[in-house]
This record gives sequence, C-alpha cells and structure tokens, in this order.
Amino acid sequence: MTWTAPDVTRIDEPVAGDESATLDGFLDWCRGTLLLKCAGLSAEQLAARSVPPSNLSLLAWSGT
Repeated sequence: MTWTAPDVTRIDEPVAGDESATLDGFLDWCRGTLLLKCAGLSAEQLAARSVPPSNLSLLAWSGT
C-alpha cells in the first residue's frame, strides 16, 4: 500500500480583521492552497524534482 496525500478543503482568504488575524488567516489559506495542490499525489510524485537538477519538490527543499 502506498501513501497518498489526502483531499482537503481550503478556507476562503480573510477579508477583514486586525493585522494579526489577517496574517494568520492568509497563512492558513496559503497552507491550504499547498495541500490542495498536493491532494491525491503519491509520495513518489511529491518527492519528484520539478526540473533536474533542482533541489525543490512539493514535499521539501533538500538544499546542501
């Protein structure tokens, strides 16, 4: 059995609030966007590099 990223529901971006609440809301929205992009992908797909020899993948940056 292989691991697959779960489906997620992204919240709407915040439109009102103080600076702290707005920042927290946008960070949650950005995290949800990344999870939405990753939903349904296998561990191998998440670890695949975007363009060789890039160190960046959806799973992580493996910098040296």
